Amino acid sequence: MSNFVRNSLLGVGFIIFSFSAVIFYAARQMPVMTAESKKSIDAYFGQIKAKNYEGARQILAPNIQSEMSVAKLGGVWQKFEANNGTFEKWVPADASSHNGGRVCLFPPYVDYLLRAYGNKGAQVLFMRLAPQDGGWKISQMREVRQDEQPSH
Repeated sequence: MSNFVRNSLLGVGFIIFSFSAVIFYAARQMPVMTAESKKSIDAYFGQIKAKNYEGARQILAPNIQSEMSVAKLGGVWQKFEANNGTFEKWVPADASSHNGGRVCLFPPYVDYLLRAYGNKGAQVLFMRLAPQDGGWKISQMREVRQDEQPSH
């Protein structure tokens, strides 16, 4: 076998092995990232439901904390309750995503489109969670306009 053929086969083998390793890594990491980030969302909404806005603020990433005082966060949720009633629960709003979250491995983050329910209505929210300080923090959060909302 000539050097060219042998080197070509080794190169193709290396490419296939590398691609397989990335796929294997992604298949193992995506469910873990979704589950871990979902715990942070559950904790955030648990604090919101208890009206512990200081506790909820601790789950926000530093970039959001610098813009969102405890009073401002409380105001956001008071506005939600004025429009939708007392906060009750959240559910994924996008059934096409894995457990409600869309995962990116490089850089690591999980995007959620979720529906926050009050006792009189609901609001669709976008949240991006990223690993920070040994846990998952909400690094982006915004209301989703009616025209951006997924259909059922």
